[in-house]
Amino acid sequence: MPFCVRVLRAGMNVLAWYFFSMKGRISRQEFWWGYAATFVFLFLVRWKLEDLFIYLRRPMDGLWYRDELEFVIALPKILAPLIVIWPLTVIHVKRLHDINLSGWWLPVMTAACVGGASMSTHLLSFGFTGVLAVIGVFPGMQGGNRFGADPLAHGHVQGRGFL
Repeated sequence: MPFCVRVLRAGMNVLAWYFFSMKGRISRQEFWWGYAATFVFLFLVRWKLEDLFIYLRRPMDGLWYRDELEFVIALPKILAPLIVIWPLTVIHVKRLHDINLSGWWLPVMTAACVGGASMSTHLLSFGFTGVLAVIGVFPGMQGGNRFGADPLAHGHVQGRGFL
C-alpha cells in the first residue's frame, strides 16, 4: 500500500476517533481545537445548505413569496446544528473523561442549565459558561484513569490510529 494512502487512512481514523467515538480522553487544547473546528464546520454547512435549498426550492416564475423564502432560509438553521450535535457531544464527553467524570454528567449539566433558563435567560448563559469553564479550562487528571491514558503523556497514541 502506498505511503500516501496509509497517511490518509490514518488521518481518517484519527478524525473518526476524535469526532465520533466516546472512548478515551482529550486535553484542553484538543477540546478547544475541536470546539472551534465544529463551529467552523457548522458555519460552512449552514451556508452551503442555504445555497442548496434556495437553488432547489426556487420558484419557476422568479418571484419568491415571503413565507417560502423564510422557510428555505430557516431549514438550514435547523438541519446544520443537528449535523454537529454528535461531534460536539463526543468532544465534551472526552473532556469530562479527562477530568475523571463520566460522560453522563453532560446531560446532567445541560439539564441544570436549561432548568435555570426557566427562571431567567441570564442563568442559561451563565450556566453554559460555567459548564464550558469546568470542561475547557480546568486541567485534566494527570496520569491514566479509568477512561484511558493521559493525553498529555509523551507517546500517547492509544486509539488514535497513528502510523
